[in-house]
Amino acid sequence: MPFKHEKTLLQLLNPIGLLAATAVMIPILVHLWRVRKGKTLRIGSIALIEGSARTRSTSLRIHNWPLFLLRCLLIFTLAFLLASPVWQKDVKANAKGWILIPAAEQHIAYAAYKQKIDSLLAAQWELHEFGNGFIDLSPKELGASPAPVEWQQGGQAGRPRIYYDPGEPVEVRPWALVKELDTRLPAGYPVQVFASNSLSQYAGARPNTHLSLQWHSYAPIENTAYNPNTAGADSATTNITIYPGNNLADARYVKAALEAIAEATGKRFQITSLTGNQTPQVPQQLIIRLDEQPATQLLQNLTTNGILFQYDTGKVIDQPSYLQHPSSAAPGNNQYKIHRYVTGPAEGHPVWTLANGLPLLTVEDTAGKQAYHYKSRFNPGWGDLVWEDGFAALLLPFAIPVTNIDIAYDQRALDDRQAIPQPATGKKNNAINNTNGHNASQYSLTTLLGIIAGLLFTAERILAWWQQRPQHA
Repeated sequence: MPFKHEKTLLQLLNPIGLLAATAVMIPILVHLWRVRKGKTLRIGSIALIEGSARTRSTSLRIHNWPLFLLRCLLIFTLAFLLASPVWQKDVKANAKGWILIPAAEQHIAYAAYKQKIDSLLAAQWELHEFGNGFIDLSPKELGASPAPVEWQQGGQAGRPRIYYDPGEPVEVRPWALVKELDTRLPAGYPVQVFASNSLSQYAGARPNTHLSLQWHSYAPIENTAYNPNTAGADSATTNITIYPGNNLADARYVKAALEAIAEATGKRFQITSLTGNQTPQVPQQLIIRLDEQPATQLLQNLTTNGILFQYDTGKVIDQPSYLQHPSSAAPGNNQYKIHRYVTGPAEGHPVWTLANGLPLLTVEDTAGKQAYHYKSRFNPGWGDLVWEDGFAALLLPFAIPVTNIDIAYDQRALDDRQAIPQPATGKKNNAINNTNGHNASQYSLTTLLGIIAGLLFTAERILAWWQQRPQHA
């Protein structure tokens, strides 16, 4: 374990809440107010016992101790709850920091960041699994490869999908794990995370953290949606419409890439070119609008789960940059150069970004249909994408979109700037740094006290009802 406990104590974050304990006078007064009248026993001369009878009739006594104690305990528990108690442990860090890597992807992360991980281990950082429990990992297993892999066929019925399968898909939810980690470690504690950049693993809002967190991403095991040697033909037809406008060269590159996808996958594509005023005769699975005209109205011409891909307009920026996507995110791979792009509001969330962090491709969901906005052009004057061997692979998710059934094999990616949690503002309640080299880890008792208060209230109500229930002969 990375911490050695030095001292444990109870602290109240809101001690003024204890003033609520004075409300214990209420059950005391209620129980003492119920004065029982003394019984008069007439024997002999009543004058001899008159004083005794009067004393008994005016005595103050608590006759229902179980109910009285329950009510007092309930009030004391609520007062303690208002005082916000925390169980604080002053701890001293033995390790310099934590290295977090998904256990099933150790060999991938280590291959991409071998020098970095080795230097951290040499500096006495601890290696933990980036998964539930954050269990210890052995540095000796970092370079070990998993069991042999093979091509397997799976996916949606009627559409072959071939993927490179190392076994069961790895279920890692980086942002959820960071939230849990933030409650376990003191504020400012050094943590280096090595995680996949697969977009399918990042769900929900990006969390905030009080940790000193550095993020290193890598591409998961390279996979392709289809293997041309084993993928069979698909009898279903995908209807695709292209609006070239004045960008005829762009349309030719896009059409050639789509035809390459059809040949490699065995898919049947019906590709149609239309002018700006024409609309498709039948619902389309994919509409690519390259004429820089508003395309929102074309959403109604899409099938359910259809895709609209359109050029964004705005001020043209002649500043070279690089596309961040699954092929370029892994260290050592070639990057796709972008020469020109347009600025303007980014609609939806980013799918591709530039190296400077600006969104290049964004997507928004409208009634189950996806509208993509691209801030560059498929033209050699705007970038090198159309010259690259991977251009068809870039268009593959649009021509054959990933569905909920096989979302685990979604090849879209985030870069580090999109994946890393944001630094939290303000003081962390459950971990505070001290200046003496120790860390104070605090664990709130609010939930526990709330449960106890609920149990006491339930017991008090049951006992009060039991004692007041009608007695039948």
